[in-house]
Amino acid sequence: MSSTVPDAERDRVAEMFANLRRRDPSDRYEWHHRPGHNFKGDAHVIGTHLEKLSIEHGDQLDTAVIVEDAQDINSPLYPLFEHDTEIAARKWWAVQARNLVKSIHIVKVLVNADGSDTIINTPAYYSASVNQKRTYVNVHVVARVPELKDQVVERLMVEARIFADKARNLGLFAAIVAEIDKLEGALTNPTLEEYADAVSDVLNELEDESENEGDREEDATETS
Repeated sequence: MSSTVPDAERDRVAEMFANLRRRDPSDRYEWHHRPGHNFKGDAHVIGTHLEKLSIEHGDQLDTAVIVEDAQDINSPLYPLFEHDTEIAARKWWAVQARNLVKSIHIVKVLVNADGSDTIINTPAYYSASVNQKRTYVNVHVVARVPELKDQVVERLMVEARIFADKARNLGLFAAIVAEIDKLEGALTNPTLEEYADAVSDVLNELEDESENEGDREEDATETS
């Protein structure tokens, strides 16, 4: 399908990207470590290299481009990747295993007094620390063990906060960000259940809004 984007609009977008990548010399890249992803090396060197790759590929940075560049022993990305294919394969299988566990949900249908149904959809397993080891625990076990429930609620709140920070920086999802901002203040000495429910509600709204945004993007693509 040929593009129907007017030349003027294409030029405007190209200029916008060009302006965005004119990074202030005082800005520095730094690591934002995530659980299980603590990379080594100079973050500014790595960030600058990724920026260079992005510019070379029309301001688009695909994982395939990163992996290909990382095969070059002279690339600053080289030491960040596992180059033993057997070990790399096992690490990938571990990723697939995590995705598998995260993809299993429990769906419960509750019948309300008026005869209508309320559908509760929740992950069947949550990541938690047990005996100083990271593992997945069934939601029914989490519900019965206060220490595990505390961990899950804290993690949900962290995820909500990360989303809020990203959205705020991009000027998106203002209503949801506002709900996350006032979440703790709105609950006076909340019980764990109230806190978990409140966080869960915000994350559900977040998911619904993201899906709607994705549908709008698909509709726009189909009509272009």
